[in-house]
Amino acid sequence: MTLKSPSLTLRLSELVASLSIGTDIGMGQPEGQALRTCLLALGVAREMGLDQQRCADVYYLALLRFVGCNSHADQDAASGGGDEMAVRRVMAPVISGEPPELVSHVVRHLGAGLPAGKRMRVVAGMMAAGPNQARAVTTATCEVARMFATELGFGAALVGAIGYQFEYWNGKGLPNGVSGEEIPIAARIVMVARDVDVIARVGGWQLAEDMLRRRRGRAYDPAVADAFRRHAPAILAGIEEDSLWDRAIDADPMPSEPLEGDRLTVALECCGQFADIKCWFTRDHSPAVSKLARAAAANIGLDAAEVQAIAAAGLVQELGKTGVSNGTLDTPRPLDPSQWESMRLSTYLTQRMLGRCQGLEAVNAPASSHHERLDGSGYHRGLT
Repeated sequence: MTLKSPSLTLRLSELVASLSIGTDIGMGQPEGQALRTCLLALGVAREMGLDQQRCADVYYLALLRFVGCNSHADQDAASGGGDEMAVRRVMAPVISGEPPELVSHVVRHLGAGLPAGKRMRVVAGMMAAGPNQARAVTTATCEVARMFATELGFGAALVGAIGYQFEYWNGKGLPNGVSGEEIPIAARIVMVARDVDVIARVGGWQLAEDMLRRRRGRAYDPAVADAFRRHAPAILAGIEEDSLWDRAIDADPMPSEPLEGDRLTVALECCGQFADIKCWFTRDHSPAVSKLARAAAANIGLDAAEVQAIAAAGLVQELGKTGVSNGTLDTPRPLDPSQWESMRLSTYLTQRMLGRCQGLEAVNAPASSHHERLDGSGYHRGLT
């Protein structure tokens, strides 16, 4: 299937930024976390004198870093009492920390709010899984993200850097224990940028600076850590939330031609894969929906532009599912009221993820309305 409608075009930066909103939610972070990481990493990269191509690699790696997170959402949910986003939220401040820091943080915070017995089982299960599960998870994240980056047409340097994004300067990272200058500079910068944004938002710049000192020469390249200590405060102070999206899109160091035709089809198919890999029973679901929707739209006599928009909507209609825990999606039992509420929010999240993509307005409407019902009993707007 090729989307040939001249009205359907999209900037690559918009597509990847939209996916990053999904990864923010899926990683238990506030919307815009990856965009802030992107601007912070890019600002430091420029201060370090990186050329335009390497700055572009930093920019897109920051947005793509967790695009493979749905590939192991079920495992993470099983480790966290059914909510993978809660597990990832707990892990975010210590994802690059030393083992004692990580263990202490997990014991104190994982499973907060659960009944005492269940919380003990969750923490014990996480400790028992240990490095083996961590290696499997990082391997899966990197492999899926590299697949997406390849299909989206990114160059070999960026695709390669994705495989090093959880490696440590001292060789104690994952999945392969690579160290020092063997780790691409883009991966070294983006790792620090994400950690700085997470820590500074939780505890302010002083806490982030303490972290930079503590992890310097361990997880972090000393030169990169020093560059962040010098430049990050001013860069962070200049990031305004109300203009975050526009600033991030406009910051693309090497803007490409708009996605259209075959390139747009492949890009939206990647979005569908991002959603479909979250559950074992939805693999290849989105392209199948797209194919059926295209045929149905043509059979009832819709014009070519409408057929194309509906086919595209079929590819992206489940994007918001990344904001629903696998404990809800995978349960064999009837959903309870809170689970139903999270399901109703999934189409709203789809709307949010697509809503800022200029050129996809005709796609967003049907994509975010596919759970509406003629009698008004559907969601999330109750349309009739």
